[in-house]
Amino acid sequence: MKYGLKFGIVADDNTGASDAAGMLTERGVKTILVLDASALKEGGSFSGYNALVLSTVSRSLRPEEAYAKTASAVKIIKNLGINKIQIKYSSTFDSTPKGNIGPSLDAAMDVLETRAATVSPALPVNGRTTYFGYHFVNGVLLSESPLREHPLNPITDSSLVRWLQYQTKRRVGLAPLNIIRNGAEQLKAFIENESSKGVSYFITDTIEQNDLSIIAEATKDRQLISGGSGITAEIPALLFKGAEKPDYDKRLSAISRKTLIVAGSCTPMTLKQNMYAVKTAQADIFEYKLDGIEVLKGLVNPEKTAVRIIEKAKSMWDKSECSADEIDGHAGHGNTAAMGILISTSAEKKEVDAVKEFGKSLGYTPEETGLKVREALASVCAQVIEKEDFGRLVVAGGETSGTVCRYLGIKSLEVGLPLEPGVPYCFTTSKPEMLVVLKSGNFGSEDFYLRVQKL
Repeated sequence: MKYGLKFGIVADDNTGASDAAGMLTERGVKTILVLDASALKEGGSFSGYNALVLSTVSRSLRPEEAYAKTASAVKIIKNLGINKIQIKYSSTFDSTPKGNIGPSLDAAMDVLETRAATVSPALPVNGRTTYFGYHFVNGVLLSESPLREHPLNPITDSSLVRWLQYQTKRRVGLAPLNIIRNGAEQLKAFIENESSKGVSYFITDTIEQNDLSIIAEATKDRQLISGGSGITAEIPALLFKGAEKPDYDKRLSAISRKTLIVAGSCTPMTLKQNMYAVKTAQADIFEYKLDGIEVLKGLVNPEKTAVRIIEKAKSMWDKSECSADEIDGHAGHGNTAAMGILISTSAEKKEVDAVKEFGKSLGYTPEETGLKVREALASVCAQVIEKEDFGRLVVAGGETSGTVCRYLGIKSLEVGLPLEPGVPYCFTTSKPEMLVVLKSGNFGSEDFYLRVQKL
């Protein structure tokens, strides 16, 4: 069934973009993920797709930069003739009191000349819920969760009404659960009434996925919506009725299982995933930890580091008795089935603070320190891929994925199906085809990297 290009998403980082795109493909919507807007300007053909997700990598930008990048992205999507647009941000509302969510929403409102938009970050399947405007992660207030210690976007207030109001001059209000549970028509009327009184943004209470279904129905005639991937999941039922989930098994079987993992996230889940990957007997993952302080001292040579990593990894693989059969019986891939390299800057809070403090002594802001470390990590990754063949790439961390994809020249990806909620696999649109997984730091199970190899 042909639908044409009917839905566009502007996401503030690559993993969030991937998360939303996976929600669409799982529901039969053929989706292209654009990581670099120049891919559109270079005449990339997207005629076979139903939805386009454009990443701006604007989450940690200054407010005026986030506004400009979002405005440009919305204009691009609008000029493609797409009439339904979502501003996508994290289900944990990753931002600071200055932005970037407020400036991004303001940019979309200005470009589309609309006066109201819903704000729906909840993702119940992953434990992200909103009640009385307060946001929770697995039942814990956002400001009391590990997000309070986020190195770039620490959340210190769980009231999304207040947190968003800090970021915008437009008025922020609440669409409470009792209004939403009374159905789409009442919610639609509530938004119309309150927006006529000057409310521009409506934080929507959400406890269950069905609440998001009601919100999507109530806003189906609005050009602009915003939120996490939970609201994205409700769009196919409105715009792409009858779409069927594709089968990628044959395509996956043709791709080598040798995997490069790049981890820049410092979330507890990524730290667990890193530890599991190197300790499991089911795969031979060589780990190399890139020292942030050495990066700041200028002691990391990407090419020499890559050579050293590959040599040590091959030495480990040569001694290994781990076979393809031990991972899942796909012996056709030879000894590469369970092999991998993990390059990481992930660290506990104490180590992260030490790197930030050293950066401060050199005159860097925390954001500048983070960027320098990410760029070093991405540069080493690019050198490793240039010198060694890999069939699969996993990147953990939203900011990290943006930098790594830029260094590798990955401008667009065809989105496959979710491995787990919020984390789909993708395929490069250039040859040779590579499997790419961009993972938010908080997402995925402990054995996630191994699951990528098992595909």
